Amino acid sequence: MALNQYEDKEVHTPAGTPVVQDAHYHDETALRLDVTVPEAENKKDDEDIPLDKNGRPMVKFFRWRISRRKRWCIIIGLIMLFLGVALVIVYLVVIPAIIRHYMDKVVLKINYMDVTSIPSDTEIDVTFSVNLQYDVPVSATTDPVTTSLIYDGVTFGIAGVVGQHIKSGRNRANHHVSENRRGLPFNNIKFERTLSPVGFNNFADVDPEVQHIDLWGCSDGVYEMDVNASINNPSAMGLQGIGALNMSVYYNNSYLGYAYSEKSELGMPRGLSNQSFRVVMFEDSPALEGVITGFLGAGGVTVSVRGDNPYSTEYTQFKEAMSKVNMTVEYDDGLDKVSFNTSCVSSFLTVLGY
Repeated sequence: MALNQYEDKEVHTPAGTPVVQDAHYHDETALRLDVTVPEAENKKDDEDIPLDKNGRPMVKFFRWRISRRKRWCIIIGLIMLFLGVALVIVYLVVIPAIIRHYMDKVVLKINYMDVTSIPSDTEIDVTFSVNLQYDVPVSATTDPVTTSLIYDGVTFGIAGVVGQHIKSGRNRANHHVSENRRGLPFNNIKFERTLSPVGFNNFADVDPEVQHIDLWGCSDGVYEMDVNASINNPSAMGLQGIGALNMSVYYNNSYLGYAYSEKSELGMPRGLSNQSFRVVMFEDSPALEGVITGFLGAGGVTVSVRGDNPYSTEYTQFKEAMSKVNMTVEYDDGLDKVSFNTSCVSSFLTVLGY
């Protein structure tokens, strides 16, 4: 053993062990961490990931593994599908809802309606005008459309309306709404309005004014006279194509005779018109004496013209309506507007008992 001294003490070390100055402590049992992956496991994981045709590993997309190109194609396709569905919803739901919103605010009023002709017992040709008030944010174009006319739940006619151009903003015009906005057609939009045209009120308000009376006929117990009068039709409906009207005439509720229009082509238009009627009176009527007395005296004549004549009109469509006609004709101008057939004066005097 080698003898070493440490201060005053002796330290014995093995002779075969070299003394290394400043030696560091090294423990062979210290913990060692090996971070390398076993080669066998790496190969196993690589074999679990499929490769595409170009030899690149596929990527995971939800629960499947696909190539990167397919994944991008699917993502782009889903985006396009979403946009397509959104556009369809906007086109089929949103835009029609907006159109209906503005259509619900449309005010539709009828200006007038004229009967122009009656082709058959089941048809009537009518020309009508409506006033359309609307406020829309964009311009629109209406296509020619066919509308249905419904009364009491039953379709009684159809009407064709020409195409119109609707300007944006608040407007008043004559239109029918079948929208075509921004080049996109919307033809199945329901548009329904109830129209209440001003009627005749059974001709009670026509206010006829007699212009001239010509007592020209007296033979075989029948007296005839022509009456020219101006008649004001205050309704929104004109009857240009209704033909000749045949009315019953009453005096003090006694049947006097009948009167028919001599201007069948004129009918009963809207507003003021000059009419000509032929009145046929019967000698055996108790009312005839009162009428002649009224003409000759200062009391005037007031007769009622009613539509209860079975021959009131040749068109069956108007028979029921004409049956309710009841208008009053007053004349109090004496003989100022009356002309006589001199050969009938003796007959008139006979009726009066002279």
